[in-house]
Amino acid sequence: MAEELTWLPRLHLVHARIGEEITLGLLRRMAFQAHLRVRMAQPTEMDLLSLVDLRGAWVGTEQELVDQALGLQERLGEHYPFQRRAIVARNPELLALCRRFVELSEAAAIHSAVFDSLAAALEWLGLDPALATTAPFNGQPVEDHPCT
Repeated sequence: MAEELTWLPRLHLVHARIGEEITLGLLRRMAFQAHLRVRMAQPTEMDLLSLVDLRGAWVGTEQELVDQALGLQERLGEHYPFQRRAIVARNPELLALCRRFVELSEAAAIHSAVFDSLAAALEWLGLDPALATTAPFNGQPVEDHPCT
C-alpha cells in the first residue's frame, strides 16, 4: 500500500505512512481523512498526536510542494486537530525539505519536529520508543482501527 492512515485511540495518535511521491493532492486527502476520522471518534479537547512516516516517500518539485503544503496548513488553521506532529524521513533531500517546511511553519498552532528515526519521533511525542517495532509502525496493519 502506497499510503496508509491508522487511528490509534489508546495512544491518541494518527499514524500516516506514505510510500509514494508526495503531492499536494495526497497531502490534502490524508489531512482531510485524518481530521474527519479523529473528530468523529474523539472530543475536541483531547490532546492529539500525529506521526507522519515518509521513510518510503520521495518528492518531485521541492519548493512548489513546500509552498503548497504551507498554504494547506494555513487553510486548515485552527481546524487542524493535532497539537504535535512528528515527521520521519530517511532520504536526505526529503529530510531537508521537511525541516524547511517545519521551520517555515513555526507560527502554526501545531508543534512539529523532523526525525530520521521512528523511535526518536515516538519518544518526542511522549510515547514509548519500543512501539517502533509494533504494528502499524513496523509496516504491519492494525485491523481494529483503520482510517478509511
